[in-house]
Amino acid sequence: MSNMFINTIKVFDQEAIAGSGNIESDVIELHKYKPEGFFSIQLTTVGTSSQVKVEYLLSLDGVTYVDCGTDIVTGFTPSTNIYAFPTGEPVIAPYMKFKVTETAGNDVSSCTLTFCIQ
Repeated sequence: MSNMFINTIKVFDQEAIAGSGNIESDVIELHKYKPEGFFSIQLTTVGTSSQVKVEYLLSLDGVTYVDCGTDIVTGFTPSTNIYAFPTGEPVIAPYMKFKVTETAGNDVSSCTLTFCIQ
């Protein structure tokens, strides 16, 4: 049963990403939040001519992580915005990580990502 609260987790806080590189978050133990299945992210990036995509990785065992969903956002240019997860996603799993990849070959000087769970 859900706790009916809205929870937020600061996943990345002003992290740099090298051009064409990526960053991967620590494990988020979803089962601790008893989610209803509503998820969103707030993303802020800074970097001249940079673009990022954000994807999530899931695990049933907490060891092996699989990209089994649609990217949350692609072609994101430096700004701030909020995105819902694609309809019907993610599939049920107790463990999640986020991966942010710079896709234009230009450095991201700052990436902040906050995850919202209900």
